Amino acid sequence: MNLRFWHRRPRVPKPPSSSRRGTHEVLELGKQFPSPVELEARAVESGRQAGLDELAGKPHGQKLTEHNGRRKLASEVDARIIGVRRRSKVTQRDLESQIETTKVVLRPEKLQEKVASDDVKDYSRKWNRIEKGLGVSTVFYLSILALLAIAEFPSISGAVQTWPFDANTRLLIAIVLSIVFAAAAHVVSAYIHRTLVEVQKKNRSTVVLVRGIALSVVLILAIALLMAYLALSRDVSFATVAEVTGNTFSEPDLAAGALFAVQLLLFIIALAVGLQHAEGDEERRIKRHLKKVRRQLERKQEDVVYVESALRQFEEELQALPSETTYWIQQEQLRKESLLESYGFEFNRHRLSPDGDSPIAPSPREEVPGQ
Repeated sequence: MNLRFWHRRPRVPKPPSSSRRGTHEVLELGKQFPSPVELEARAVESGRQAGLDELAGKPHGQKLTEHNGRRKLASEVDARIIGVRRRSKVTQRDLESQIETTKVVLRPEKLQEKVASDDVKDYSRKWNRIEKGLGVSTVFYLSILALLAIAEFPSISGAVQTWPFDANTRLLIAIVLSIVFAAAAHVVSAYIHRTLVEVQKKNRSTVVLVRGIALSVVLILAIALLMAYLALSRDVSFATVAEVTGNTFSEPDLAAGALFAVQLLLFIIALAVGLQHAEGDEERRIKRHLKKVRRQLERKQEDVVYVESALRQFEEELQALPSETTYWIQQEQLRKESLLESYGFEFNRHRLSPDGDSPIAPSPREEVPGQ
């Protein structure tokens, strides 16, 4: 059974930063590559300068594809493509590592979920088999014990009137003894019930049985002696009060006996209610444990769902990584074609006129225009 006293979310690695359509973390957030805006401006400027050099008689090469500025643009875009591929490999390794780590986390979580589920089934079977409604509620039982302590107070207070203490000490003694009687009724009823349960077992334990009988007898004798002593004290107190007050109690012995009978009756009532309350101990225990294991199962199911969702996220990102990489490479290839076209356009535009206003005529050396 899982006996954790607090709920702790399992540690699952965070997913790596994935590419987003429109931006790429390596290309757009890194400093090692020029931005698309910068590349476009560079293509226009280098093409214009190449055209002006051509116009001034300083050719950059026999072919347009031999221009250094054009080659540099192509190499910079190729470097961006290499960066995308490298980042894809790093992300793939990270995702594979985190998938394995998450699986390692998931295995014990599922095992604990199964243990919690078995506990719920076990206690559910016990709950269905047990006979219910035998004992009184705990609130009712505690109320009876409180009433016993309150009802015992007057008789005990009368018994300690002649004790050689001041009034406050006698009051405290009466309160403590009232609580002791209530607690004694609970303890005696619990031991008697345990002894009766042990007697009904087929494989009863002799040690437990003897110990329960011995403790029950000792406690009952101790309470009986205390009641008898208080009854004698009450008789003496009432006789003394009757002598001092001019026969306030016409029959001190009768009054003392009546209070003793009331005290004994209250204790027997509390003892009977205690035995009835103890009958429901097993029901309350199973119900309490059933609630506990159900809460543990719910928490463990949440943990498993959390880890499984993280695992699915990692697997989906790993599965989508090739298509993401292909998408960004295609984008860079399209960017490369666009930049080379911009370079060729500006070159052809300015190679005949410094202002680029003359009609554009293809260069006689241009074998692969715009390439």
